[in-house]
Amino acid sequence: MLEALEPDGLLVRYAWTSGLEQPERLARGLRLLSDEERARAGRFHFERDRNSYVLAHALARTLLAQLTGREPQALRFALGEHGRPELDWPASSPRVRFNISHTHGLVACALALEHDVGVDVEHVERRLEIGRVAPSVFSPEERRALDALDGDALRTRFFQLWTLKEAYIKARGMGLALPLREITFHLDERRRPEIALGAALRDTAERWWLDVRPLGSGHMLALALAHEPRTVGIGELDPTLEAHSWTTSAP
Repeated sequence: MLEALEPDGLLVRYAWTSGLEQPERLARGLRLLSDEERARAGRFHFERDRNSYVLAHALARTLLAQLTGREPQALRFALGEHGRPELDWPASSPRVRFNISHTHGLVACALALEHDVGVDVEHVERRLEIGRVAPSVFSPEERRALDALDGDALRTRFFQLWTLKEAYIKARGMGLALPLREITFHLDERRRPEIALGAALRDTAERWWLDVRPLGSGHMLALALAHEPRTVGIGELDPTLEAHSWTTSAP
């Protein structure tokens, strides 16, 4: 039962946590999680971070349940080689790939069939020392692009590059095991982002479809899909996490 997700499609849903943090909604979100997920949620020091974790995982389970026809609580996951969760699903069925992200005020989930997918959302108004972070994260070419900017333009470009890099390494499922400074993104507002990869990445740049966009006030969303999608649906989910209608956009 995967009719809502086309074989060559990309589905992205996001929700603002300001509409989700009421006690009854958090309690319902917790009920959707596994015992292990609830235990992990309980280990967060800050309530805001705990709430974001709960709501992001509840969102993923809600969407996966709608796609598979199973109850959210009944879904089971296995960890890949580098710790990425994979849906435990019959080998005879299309493989559902998904990725989640959460930041202050926003949670998101991206889904695709068969193809690796990564999503990252960031709160761009948070405090950050760009000059201290950039040398350890960005390639020389990316740093030169940042050095040419200042003010709001510098912050916007920093988070565009940051979210794209996060989305890519999450799609690869290897996280910080990948050499971040050998990944270079080329941004031009007239076309979709492009990626250049050093030999250490052992990957082909041409296979990646990328997108980065502002999302609401003070947030950025980036996507990385290891395939050119035929359809892309990006939409806001109702705060109940139960909506079945949303807006879509072209690839």
